[in-house]
Amino acid sequence: MFSAAAERRSSPRVSLSRPCKVYEPRSRRYLPATTCNVSRGGALVRAHRSADLSPGDRVSLGLPHRHPQPVIDSATLVDARIVRVLESTGGEMLLAIEFLESSDELHLPLPAGRAA
Repeated sequence: MFSAAAERRSSPRVSLSRPCKVYEPRSRRYLPATTCNVSRGGALVRAHRSADLSPGDRVSLGLPHRHPQPVIDSATLVDARIVRVLESTGGEMLLAIEFLESSDELHLPLPAGRAA
């Protein structure tokens, strides 16, 4: 995906493939997505359909706190900002997302024993 030289996160990322949702407030729509990896500062997610998103856009990310979790509670949405948008195959897109909340307040579904 990204080479080590292109790494921009200050926190280590952990591979985590989990269903999530990206809420885009302008359209008031949720995009179904899957996390590729997460860190205390952000996430890389694969949106399963294209949307009109650009770097700098504010979104909310719904991360399940356990797996599987069929419904993501709107109270658990994380305020975030799009950092990079990469078109992918089949109408999907990769979104590099920066969390706008303190990492201490986020209950990220990181695997036990991994520093992030």
